[in-house]
Amino acid sequence: MIRALSLALLLGAGLAQGAEDPLADARAALEGGHPAEAEALLAPVLGEDGAAWGLYSRSLDEQGYPYAALIAAAEALRRDPAVAPEHLHRALELSGRVQDMGALGAVLAANMGMEASAEDRAEMAWLASRHAFEGQELGAAGALLVMVGPDSPHYPEAQMLRGVVLAQQGRYTDALAPLLVAYGLTREADRELHDLVNLNLGRTYFGAGNYDRAAEHYLQVRRSSPSWVEAQFEASWAFFRGEDMNGTLGLLMSHGSPFLEEVFLPEADLLRGYALFLLCKFPEASREIQTFEVRYKPLKTQLDALVPALTPAAGWELGLSAAAGKPTDAPPGLTRRYQRDARLQRAAHAVAQGERERARLASQPEASPILPLLDARMAALRDGEGARVAGNLALARSDLQRMFQDVQATRLDILRLEAELYQRAADGGALEQAARQGTGRRVSRHRDKLVWPYQGEYWADEVGYYRVNTRPECPQALTR
Repeated sequence: MIRALSLALLLGAGLAQGAEDPLADARAALEGGHPAEAEALLAPVLGEDGAAWGLYSRSLDEQGYPYAALIAAAEALRRDPAVAPEHLHRALELSGRVQDMGALGAVLAANMGMEASAEDRAEMAWLASRHAFEGQELGAAGALLVMVGPDSPHYPEAQMLRGVVLAQQGRYTDALAPLLVAYGLTREADRELHDLVNLNLGRTYFGAGNYDRAAEHYLQVRRSSPSWVEAQFEASWAFFRGEDMNGTLGLLMSHGSPFLEEVFLPEADLLRGYALFLLCKFPEASREIQTFEVRYKPLKTQLDALVPALTPAAGWELGLSAAAGKPTDAPPGLTRRYQRDARLQRAAHAVAQGERERARLASQPEASPILPLLDARMAALRDGEGARVAGNLALARSDLQRMFQDVQATRLDILRLEAELYQRAADGGALEQAARQGTGRRVSRHRDKLVWPYQGEYWADEVGYYRVNTRPECPQALTR
């Protein structure tokens, strides 16, 4: 009743003055502390008027609907970029508050010429670049990231993302400069981001063929980082490509431990087999291939049943369950990652906020213009993240299919070369003898090293510190 009376008084005052300007009346209502009255005035006249949408956004924000306000602000900027001086800064603040960085991304990317302060322009460039990168528009993302200057709080992460963009374009040498800037800026200030920088530096050096530097950065990723297991595995590939089979086998001993048995890294078993194969340790290589088949055949069967029916909606629900630590129909090694997936968590936070606001707004006639837009944005988040989860599982399935095909070729190679070795021995050739695999070592990170032989048992504090010292068993004339 109080709200209706105040609205009637406001409208009566406007008519008495001969005013028929709902925007002016709405602005007066906002300035007078009556956002609900402003919303009611604006809802019938929104149309294509960016200024009206901007005030509508402000009225929603002041009533405690930040997500709906963000969607309305995006509409205001899309319809009329000239409203940026009044509404842009608040729109950027709303984006961070509801953790939906993508709601403004497309609008900002298309209107980077909007009037803005230096601080807001850097924030615009950061949000727009993230939107472009997630859409695989690498050229646009790279150009936008240049606009995120050293004064921006996003500068270290923007430099890392610039390096990632350039590396994905195959420009590995160019990618090193921004990545090394990010490396220096995050070393002491942000250890979590520093781990990601090291991971991406490792990948970039690997792509450039500098395997020693790749391994150096992979091994700087801290054991407490969620990227540690992946970094250790990729470091083993760097050792392998650098023809250091002992380094490869030492790192891969960790991946064979019980502590990592649920980690989904089928390539680790195969890479261990390939390293042993190149050392001409054919029985051990055959056992590793057999281990791979025994371990991953049930998972492949599980993915074969799950992936074809996995829609984006089902992927969204699966991702949310995995993020909450609940069991799903997918292998745990493929879903545990979502417990620390920042992108999925931001989307889940935004959708939950949007759903709460929608439930409150549904009974208000003046909210009818924003509800379809709010629904569309939440649907886009659910579909996008659900498709990403489903796509990750489909990729894991296709990788497994390829690996099972490769295994058959590798097994034939082992049989052929093993037969050749036996034939050489039968013809009187002597095979070089070497210590068998299994001489792993635990080494502390301190200058004074404590070393003892691996005797078949694993300890949690040993994982990541193994070394292997074994010799190849290949005759000099045997071609690898």
